[in-house]
Amino acid sequence: MATFSFWAIFMTQFIRSFLYTKRLVPWYDMLTKITICGLIFNIVFSFTGNYAIGVKIIIGLGGPMCLATFAAGFICLRAGFRPARYFLMAWSVLLLSLMIFVLRITGILPVTFIIEKSIQIGSAIEVMLLSLGLADRINVLKNEKHRAQQEAIRAFESSLKLKNNFITSISHELRTPMNAIIGGLEIAKNYTPGYSKTSLDIVQGGASDMLKLVNDILTHTEIQSDRLTIRSDIIAIKPLLKSLHETHRQTMVCDL
Repeated sequence: MATFSFWAIFMTQFIRSFLYTKRLVPWYDMLTKITICGLIFNIVFSFTGNYAIGVKIIIGLGGPMCLATFAAGFICLRAGFRPARYFLMAWSVLLLSLMIFVLRITGILPVTFIIEKSIQIGSAIEVMLLSLGLADRINVLKNEKHRAQQEAIRAFESSLKLKNNFITSISHELRTPMNAIIGGLEIAKNYTPGYSKTSLDIVQGGASDMLKLVNDILTHTEIQSDRLTIRSDIIAIKPLLKSLHETHRQTMVCDL
């Protein structure tokens, strides 16, 4: 009785895992937990040597569980869980082989090789069907993982697009006032007497640098959205370095 109870516990746990009963059939998952507790009690009770009561406990637990397992399998199948098809066929074959073996023991069926080995044959067919079911379940998990990855990629691309659109809009809005500031500084530098040209040059240089940063942000968004067009141009390095040197030298003088 203890060996059979152990086998029933492992079988029940396998069914719970195979059919996702915790998610698809919650009531059956609760019933399996109660059954497992009863089987554990039967294992402990079997050490008393009263096997007649142990058999009654197993029959009392096994009969309702067999029917409940069929019901859980059909519920999973209706829920779109494809491996449940293989499970129902495997479970039917196993129960049929057990019924044949019981009928042979009671003398209703004659003793033949197929009937004598009905449990072994049924178990072999069950293993093959469950193997197909496990393979189908692996494919289902792969497809679900692939769909989840695709949805995550689409969500990321959508978020990136929204961010780029936002940055582009802000950058365009910043360019207008920056151009106005630079133009105003140019006018002040040329037509307003009494102003320090050196100070205005520093302010104008900072405004120009800010405008370049805004343009760099726009370039970055164009790169991410694959809208950037590359063109070749001639760059004079010496004036660029001289401009950078003057800007930072004047800034350091002002700080001092």
